[in-house]
Amino acid sequence: MSEEVGLLAGKIWNLLNATGEVSVLVLKTRLGVTNSLLYLALGWLMREEKIYIKKQMKDYRVGLH
Repeated sequence: MSEEVGLLAGKIWNLLNATGEVSVLVLKTRLGVTNSLLYLALGWLMREEKIYIKKQMKDYRVGLH
């Protein structure tokens, strides 16, 4: 499982590097993953201080540090 989460974390980082800040919904849609797997990978990236997450209105936005 940790390998799958790590691979997804890499995909998230690459997507953010290419597009800049996006919403969590955009990440989920573009990557085609479940909420659980997405949040595990986001947690991984946050723990490594690679990303930030901020609340904006009723959504969360994710970007690279």
